Amino acid sequence: MKMRKLFVFFAMICFFVSLSSAIVSDLQESYKPGETAIVKISGNILEPLTTSNFEVKRNNVRVPVEYDIKKLGSDYYIWFVTPEEKNNYTLWIRSIHTTVSGQSNVIDYSKNFSTMGEASD
Repeated sequence: MKMRKLFVFFAMICFFVSLSSAIVSDLQESYKPGETAIVKISGNILEPLTTSNFEVKRNNVRVPVEYDIKKLGSDYYIWFVTPEEKNNYTLWIRSIHTTVSGQSNVIDYSKNFSTMGEASD
């Protein structure tokens, strides 16, 4: 019986460790056109992110935006000025070196957002 409890405990620890290695962001679903978005990227990032890792796309076409990436503690923060055109966009972060299921891996992270409403001052 003790062996079974130990196995369940070990399995739960492995499960939670694998969840903590996921890359997550706090990108909102929508922004005003021209608004400055500040997005926190966290997770088990093994190599530094640079500005060459970042893209904003509309319909799979890269959209030029003003942006920068900074690391504070163990998290990265990306700021960018959202496009003026009201539309749906995708934030792409390419070539993130991280762990997936305990293995070192290179992944791409993407998340959708839109611009809507009145333009920001």
